[in-house]
Amino acid sequence: TDCEAVEIVAPFTLAYKQVGLIRLGLSTAGLADVTRQAQRGILWYSLGLLAVGVVGAGVIFWAQARHLAERRRLEAAVAHEQRLSAMGNLAAGVAHEIKNPLNAISMGLQRLRMEFAPADPEARKEYTRFTRIVESQVSRLNTIVNQFLALARPIRLALADEPLVPLLKELLTLLSPQAVAQGVTLVEELRLGDTRVPVDRQQVTQAIMNVLLNAIQAMPGGGTLRVRADAVTPPAGGAASGNPVARITITDTGPGIPPEDLERIFEPYFTTKPGGTGLGLALTHRIILEHRGSIRAESGPDGGACFVIELPLA
Repeated sequence: TDCEAVEIVAPFTLAYKQVGLIRLGLSTAGLADVTRQAQRGILWYSLGLLAVGVVGAGVIFWAQARHLAERRRLEAAVAHEQRLSAMGNLAAGVAHEIKNPLNAISMGLQRLRMEFAPADPEARKEYTRFTRIVESQVSRLNTIVNQFLALARPIRLALADEPLVPLLKELLTLLSPQAVAQGVTLVEELRLGDTRVPVDRQQVTQAIMNVLLNAIQAMPGGGTLRVRADAVTPPAGGAASGNPVARITITDTGPGIPPEDLERIFEPYFTTKPGGTGLGLALTHRIILEHRGSIRAESGPDGGACFVIELPLA
């Protein structure tokens, strides 16, 4: 027949003599169903184990990669701090050797102005002009030395919850005479209200001042400098990781920044400005990063530069 069966045959003995056979037949139809179900179960179980293995391997790989990335980051941070410490020691020695002569020159200038000015009005006028030029250059050298020291030494922050609006207004008031002299119009759009940000006031003031000064100097023929401040929440995945930040946007109507310079704009000693040191924006970048913030530079297609600073809110 077409019926699947298993037949078992065994001899039947009586008094040590075989007197017949015992035949037992079993249908295997049910056994085949059980076997097929078992095979399917084994297959799904194997696939499940394979999936768990693949996912587990992926998790282990991700964890290891993250651990290695964090380890590399920490090693880079330690190496960076060691370099900064070495640079700081070198900078302190160099600054000491430079500042002593500068102080002597500055004191000598003061004495020259008070005691040795010519009596003739025309000669006095020319004398005053030259002494002021020397004084301005001494002041510039002092600024360069101070920026070099600030860039070389590790930054120690004294954080306090500060409202940014008064700080920005103070800076704009301070820079207003220089802006007016160059025909630059200052526009405020400060919408932070009393929002406070954990910052080192002195350091952040220096950082923002550098950007504002650069913007004014980029418009020698006049223009508009717009300073905007808002509280925003950037998308998750960025530097701010979706947390609310104070965003300060500084926009000018100058010539803008060439695309090839945008990636290098915050590098130490990189400058395209005649007489520039390339230290101001590098120091600004470092100060903002030390506050766990971010800064980026953009340039419009029709000119004008835009600097965006983001600082975590308190």
